[in-house]
Amino acid sequence: TRILDWFLSDMAEAYKYSLYSYPVNQSFGIQSGMLSFMESSHNINSEKDAKAYIKRLKAIKIKFDQLTDNLILREEQNLYPPTFVIERVIDEMNNFVNLPMEQNILYSSFLDKISKLDEIQNKDELTEQVKNSITEYVIPAYQDLVEYFTTIKENSSTDDGVWKFPKGDEYYAYQVRSHTTLNITPKEVHEIGLIEVKRIQKEMKDIFFSLGYEDTTKNINFYMGKLTDNPDFSYEDTDEGRAKCIEDYNAIIEEIPSAGGIYTTLMLSILTAVKGLSELSTGT
Repeated sequence: TRILDWFLSDMAEAYKYSLYSYPVNQSFGIQSGMLSFMESSHNINSEKDAKAYIKRLKAIKIKFDQLTDNLILREEQNLYPPTFVIERVIDEMNNFVNLPMEQNILYSSFLDKISKLDEIQNKDELTEQVKNSITEYVIPAYQDLVEYFTTIKENSSTDDGVWKFPKGDEYYAYQVRSHTTLNITPKEVHEIGLIEVKRIQKEMKDIFFSLGYEDTTKNINFYMGKLTDNPDFSYEDTDEGRAKCIEDYNAIIEEIPSAGGIYTTLMLSILTAVKGLSELSTGT
C-alpha cells in the first residue's frame, strides 16, 4: 500500500504540471511517433487489418485537430517550445509532406505488408484507398500543424530550460522527487553528484597510479587518452582482435545473471554491442 500511495500521490502532483511538456518535438513527438506506430506496430495479416490501417489513416486528421487544441491550452499559459524545436519540427513535417507518394512511409510500408499476403484479392483497391487517405486526411493534417507552428514561432524564444515556465522551479523540484522517489531538493542532488564524482575520480586515479601513471598534475581525461593509446588496453583491428573482443564480452554476459536483476538493462546493451561486433566481423 505504501508503493500505491506514493504512486497515486505522485500522479496527483504531476497533474499540476500536465501542460509542461512539448507533445510535438524533434526527438519523440506525436508527429513522428504516429508514423513510426503505423509503420512498425500496425501489423497487417488480413484484409480486416488492412481496412483498420485505412481507418486509422483517416483518423489522423482528427487526432491532430485534438492535438492542436491541446497545444492552444499551452499557448494560453505562455508555454511555447524553444525556437529551435519549432524550426526542427516544421522542417521535419514539411519534408514528410513534400515526399512523393512512393516514398511516403505510410504508403510504402502498407505496400510491403500487403504484398506478403496472397490471400487478399483486392490489393489494388485497398492500396488506392491508402493513397487517397494519405492525400485527403494525412497530408492536410500535417500541413495544418505546420501552419500552427509557423504562427506561434514568433512568440517563442531561445530559452530551453524548464526554469522559463511560470512555475519552473517548482516543476523541476517535483521532477527530482518523482525520478528519485526521495524527498530531496535539486540542490541536494547536485551536492550528492559532486561528492560522487570526486569519489569516482579518486578511485579511477588510484587505478591509473597502480598502472604506473603517477603524474598527479594530470586530469582524468589525460589518463583516459593514455589508456586509449596503450595497445595493452585495446583490441587489434584484425579478425583475431574482433573475435577476442566478442569472446571477452560473452564472458561478461555470462557473469551478469548472477549479479542480480538490476543489471538487465546493462546486459541488453552489451548483447547489442556484441551482436554489432559479430555482424561487423562477419560482414553481415
